Amino acid sequence: MNDFDWRKRSGWHDSPSAGIYNIKRKHNKDFTFYYNPEDTVYNWSRWNYDSHTRKKSLSFTFHENDYCILNYDNIKIEDLDFYINCRQDREYYLEMIPLLKQLKKDKLQELEEEEAFKDLVCKQLKLNKDDRTIKLIGGTIDWWKFKVKEKRPLVREDAKALRMIKSRVKKILYT
Repeated sequence: MNDFDWRKRSGWHDSPSAGIYNIKRKHNKDFTFYYNPEDTVYNWSRWNYDSHTRKKSLSFTFHENDYCILNYDNIKIEDLDFYINCRQDREYYLEMIPLLKQLKKDKLQELEEEEAFKDLVCKQLKLNKDDRTIKLIGGTIDWWKFKVKEKRPLVREDAKALRMIKSRVKKILYT
C-alpha cells in the first residue's frame, strides 16, 4: 500500500505530483489542498459505459510534520541553494532536486516582480530609492502578501496591492 493512500479520499487515483498547491483547509495539525490529476474517469451504468477526463478536483491531506511537504512561503533562496549544492546528504533527498530547482526559479521570478513593484511604488510616491525606503516597501509588500489566510502574489491583484501598499507606506512615512 502506498504511504499516501490514507491521505486521499479514494484510492482510485494518483497522488498529486510535485508542485505548488494552496492550502484550502486546516484542521488541528492537518492541512488539505485540492488538485486535479486530469486522469480518465469511468462511469458505469446499467445501459452504457462512459469515460471522460476528470473535471472536479480531489482532496489531499497531510500532517504539518510530513517529510514530503515544503512551506513555499517560508523558504529562502539561500536555503534552496544550500540543499541543491550540498553533496554530503544529497542521497536522502535526491528525488527532490528538480523540485528544489523549480522552487528557486519561482522564488527568483517572484523577487524580480517585487523589485519592479518597489520601483513603481517609489516612482508613484516620488520617493528616493535608498536602502531605508526599499526596506520599508519590502516589509510592506510582505505585510500585504501575508495579511490574509492565503499568501497572495503581487501579480494576482496588482492594482489592489499597489493601492494598499502605497497607502500603508504613506501612513508609515508621514505619521
